[in-house]
Amino acid sequence: MTVFLYDHTFEGLLTALFDAYARKTFPEALLTAGEPLPLFCDEVHTVVTDPEKSERVWKALRKKLSAAGLASVTGCWLSELPEAPMLLMRYLRKVFDSPRNIETHYADPDVLAVWQLGRKVSGERMRVLQFMRFQKTADGTYFGIMEPLYNVLSLTVRHFRDRFADQPWIIYDARRRFGYYYDRTEVSKHSVNHVFLS
Repeated sequence: MTVFLYDHTFEGLLTALFDAYARKTFPEALLTAGEPLPLFCDEVHTVVTDPEKSERVWKALRKKLSAAGLASVTGCWLSELPEAPMLLMRYLRKVFDSPRNIETHYADPDVLAVWQLGRKVSGERMRVLQFMRFQKTADGTYFGIMEPLYNVLSLTVRHFRDRFADQPWIIYDARRRFGYYYDRTEVSKHSVNHVFLS
């Protein structure tokens, strides 16, 4: 069994895919450093996340997938489900190995699973957009807090920035303990101590 160790980032996953093609060896498991290795492990490759490699893979994906297909890939990753990294590794390998676009070949279980997860994450994004409620703080900043099932806050930033372009705001994910702050000019991501919220 071949195991790849990576940093559990999306860029790390894309770097792992780049390494797999370069090595002509594909992982049967993706783990982070410190996780116990499988009992019958023949080879361990440590992936060093490389922005240049991950960008090359993403650019190649943009040529192979539609905007909806890319959104499904992103959504699958943002689901944060334990099986998502290996699912994406198998799916992306099929995308690159096929001469034609495979994103609607739902008879393939990996293609179907990525599409279904993408839809679930997209639905959760819509739920956040519909149900996020803001309260005005003493300094005039609008503050909204939710606990989305999936890690979708990044997918809502553009909407809130466009809708509230002339107002400072914070949107906060209480489950993952981070948020985005808009100061009327730009949006920045911050981890926020729960004490700050009390």
